[in-house]
Amino acid sequence: KNCNVILALLFGYMIAGVSNNDGNNYVDTNVIKTADWVTFLWTTTFPIGFYAPAVIPCLIAFGVTTVETVGDISATYEVSELDNTGQEFLESLQGGLLSDSLFTILSAL
Repeated sequence: KNCNVILALLFGYMIAGVSNNDGNNYVDTNVIKTADWVTFLWTTTFPIGFYAPAVIPCLIAFGVTTVETVGDISATYEVSELDNTGQEFLESLQGGLLSDSLFTILSAL
């Protein structure tokens, strides 16, 4: 279902890219043609820095997502009627927490 929205947006942009109105294109590609191959726009728009008062709220959010992940994995095992006391459950829990922590840190950047 979500793919339909993305496809519709891409299709609409493609149509706008090849269409014109009285000789004027809907999409201006001059900026794209003159752009650098690789650029880090956010370093000039938003200066890189460290905001110390945000550390404690981030740690609280990390804790909340950790508890949520444990609950989600446990509920999945329970609904699937799998054994949630064995080594397989602990390995799944460890993998889920590892992936959750990596992506939580990535999203905090």
